[in-house]
Order: sequence, then C-alpha cells, then structure tokens
Amino acid sequence: MTTPRPARALLTEFALTAGLMAACLALLAPRPQTGGEDLAQDYLSARALLAGEDPYQPLQPLRDRMGIPAGARFRMKAEYNPHPPAALILTLPFAGLSFEHAYRVFRVVQVLGLAAAWVWACRRNGAGSSATIVVGGAALGLWPPVWGGLDWGQPVGVLALLAVALWELAGTRQTGAARAGAAGMVFALSCLVRPLFAGVAAAAGAWPVRRLAMAVAGAVGVVLGSFLIVGITPREWHHRAARAGEFADAGGSIPAVLGLPAAAGVAGFVLWIGTIAVLARRGLPAREAAGFGLAGGLLWYPLAWFHYDVVLIPVAVWAAAEGVRRGHRPALLAVAGYIGLRFVPPYASIPGSMTWFPVAGRLCLVLACAMLAISRSDRDSPVTSVK
Repeated sequence: MTTPRPARALLTEFALTAGLMAACLALLAPRPQTGGEDLAQDYLSARALLAGEDPYQPLQPLRDRMGIPAGARFRMKAEYNPHPPAALILTLPFAGLSFEHAYRVFRVVQVLGLAAAWVWACRRNGAGSSATIVVGGAALGLWPPVWGGLDWGQPVGVLALLAVALWELAGTRQTGAARAGAAGMVFALSCLVRPLFAGVAAAAGAWPVRRLAMAVAGAVGVVLGSFLIVGITPREWHHRAARAGEFADAGGSIPAVLGLPAAAGVAGFVLWIGTIAVLARRGLPAREAAGFGLAGGLLWYPLAWFHYDVVLIPVAVWAAAEGVRRGHRPALLAVAGYIGLRFVPPYASIPGSMTWFPVAGRLCLVLACAMLAISRSDRDSPVTSVK
C-alpha cells in the first residue's frame, strides 16, 4: 500500500537522489572507456534524418562523412544502425549538438531519468523512508548496468522510466479501456526503443478481449507513426537490423552461455512470454506476471546486454518491498542475490562477467517472483477444516 506524498517531498527526494547519483558516477564509478559508441549510432541516424536522408543507411560511410569515425575495436560487423525507430527519434533533440556535447547532455538526461524512475518505483511500492530511497539511489550510480550503460551511451534513464510506466499500466488486472489503450501505446514505444520490453506482454494474459483490443489499437498507432517519421517500413528495418544478431554470443542470456544460435533465443523468448500469459489467464497475479515477463524474458533475449538490467528496477524494488511486507526471507535473499551478482563489473578480465553472472542474477530475480507468487497463492487459498 502506498502513501500519498506532498509534491515538495517528492521533488526533494528526486533532487537529492539525482545529485548523489551524479556524484557517485563522477567520483567513484569507473571512468568511461567507450565514449558513447551506442549513442553514436542513433546520433548519426538522427542527423541523417534531419538532413532528409535515409537514417538507416550504411553506418561506416556516414561516420566518415560526418567526422565521427569508430576505433578499430568498434568498427561494426553490422552494417546498419540496429536500434528501432523510437530510439532514433528520442535522439533528435541532441542531434543539433556536436557529438561531444551531445554525449555529455545525454548522460545528464539519463541520470535525471534514472533518479525519477527510482523514486517513482520506490514510492509506488512503499519501499522505505526518504533516507533509504536517497541512499539507494546514490548506490545506483555505482551499479554496473548504470555506469556501464552510460559509458556506452545507452538510454538507461529512458529505459528505466519506460519500465516503471509499463509496470504501473500493465501490472494490474483492473485495467479500464482508456488505461489499456495507454498501456498499449507505452508498450509499443518501449519496444521501439528496445524490443526486450516485449516480455511485459505476458501480464496482459488475463485481460478481457475489449481491453486487449484497446491496447492493440494504441500500440499499432504508435508503431505506424514511428516508422512513418523515420521513413522506413517495419519489414525493411527488420531486414537491416537483423545483422546485429552476430553479436548475440556476447549477451547475458541463456543462448549466449550455452552457445546456442540467436534464433534459439528468440524462440525461447516467445515461448516464455506465451507460457506466462497462459499462467496469467489462469490466475497468476498481474505483478508477478509482469516480473516474470521482464526478468525471464531477459534470460532468453539474444541481445540481453548487461546494461539492460535497468528495466528490472521496478521488479527488484517490488520484490524487495513485498518480501519485507510478507516477512518472506527466501524471497529477500533471492533479491539480494540478484543485486549482488549484478554488481560484478562487466570486464573481460572477469570470466563470465557479461554472460554467466547476468544469467545467474536474473535467475535469482525470477526465483524471487516465483516464491512471491506461490506465497500469495497459499495466502489467498481458501482454508478448509476437517471435522
């Protein structure tokens, strides 16, 4: 149960969290090494779009022409920008700046987004006092998915905010038509930033047909609008972006650690979402279904890079808060295991830091969701007495 907070108190929590997170990043986190390589791809595509060119043209010639060459270690095997249209659109406000300035401003925006997402998730789940929230947010600046994602130029703040928004919109069975339409729109926007958000669809397994129809209508509108803005068809974008699958063997997913092809990851991802949707239809609570969909989906998603764990912030906060409320120590230990394992920095000198450790951590979070779902099922089951 959440408690309403005065706007001034929330703004204070947000400001303190953002400031301390930024301080931890500047003073304690490892120095950036990649210089925003992932941002460069969207930045180049955004500049091409503003110039009236094809934003998904071959990257290397575009880099050379715009004076943003990639170092030898970053010359992409994938010829095109693999990021979906919404990621490109969200980069348009930075495209008028030089890349060096765009990267700095981009990092500031992501820190603000992370702070807002963290406070939002904590307050909505009743997770601790103001001091606990601020200290936890500061520690978030030392979390490898955060500083590593910022290093690469990943939109970690945007991803975290979208995850919390989806958690609020999709993680409940009591979803009216308008709310379902909004959920569909945010869902489509999220997937068009990074497709890994598709796992949240599992939570809608128990929705009535009318609400599903509203969600689908909202999603279709956002998808069509986004592709229309960038001037490419979904089929053509998929054809070009599919080449990024060459990097799947370095992701933190089950297919990567087992040496399976990317197609196996896609199949496992779809099967997992479908299975959780069926369980939701049969009574699995909406929050648990959303948590299973996101955390379990990342276990199968072929390109599940270490920085994508920022989308699991609302799941981890909810699981920890629920564990405390229910006095469920095993679930709390599983959440602690997730956090600890994901604090292993993604360095080549640490074997498994980008593969086995992320998989083990996400398995812990899935286990926490499973224990909480079973606990709720036991609590809600009718008790019969034998005379």
